[in-house]
Amino acid sequence: MRFNAEELRERIAPLLQENFQHFGELGAALSIWQNGEPLLDLHGGFRDTKREQPWTEDTIVLVWSATKGIGSACLLHALQENRIKIDRRVSEFWPEFGRSGKMDVTIAQMVSHSAGLC
Repeated sequence: MRFNAEELRERIAPLLQENFQHFGELGAALSIWQNGEPLLDLHGGFRDTKREQPWTEDTIVLVWSATKGIGSACLLHALQENRIKIDRRVSEFWPEFGRSGKMDVTIAQMVSHSAGLC
């Protein structure tokens, strides 16, 4: 599938602006890449709560947990491609992980944050 940059801009840019105007989003950026090349870069809103400093293409933000979904999707894809079941123990692939009573922790428990690790 190939995306057209102008069609994407026409469809997505108004949605990004609507997010600021109608849903109270302070500021955000969006970058879409295709085959290793940038296809669309958008940003808007503000980077401060007083709404005095505009969001720029160089605005630095903390993403905190925003990467968990992407990381999980990548892991699930790798598991599927390699025909590895999600209920396999992490220590089968990373023996050192099994130390200190963690021998039976599964990949599924790690992905769902239910392994009981602190």
